[in-house]
Amino acid sequence: MRKALEKFWFYRMDKQKSIIKILDYQLTKTLRESIMKVSFTIYDFELLEKKYPIIGNPKNYLGNSEQRLDLKINKTGQMPMKRPRISVSIGRRQ
Repeated sequence: MRKALEKFWFYRMDKQKSIIKILDYQLTKTLRESIMKVSFTIYDFELLEKKYPIIGNPKNYLGNSEQRLDLKINKTGQMPMKRPRISVSIGRRQ
């Protein structure tokens, strides 16, 4: 992770929207308050584009974070949707 942080600050990515290619990462599952959480840690990346405009039409959401995860964005706006079943492989990329 140190390598990724060094690159992040070297490229001054805190000041702009950048596009990166992830080279090394780790996914970790943890159980907190009977809710399964997945953390994603980037260990190394390649900077593809330093400054890039925001893609799409982002919408701010200031409500319940659990409800935000259930929103589906379409051409007419946002609406709640059923929670999808997602299978994620956990581990380190080789």
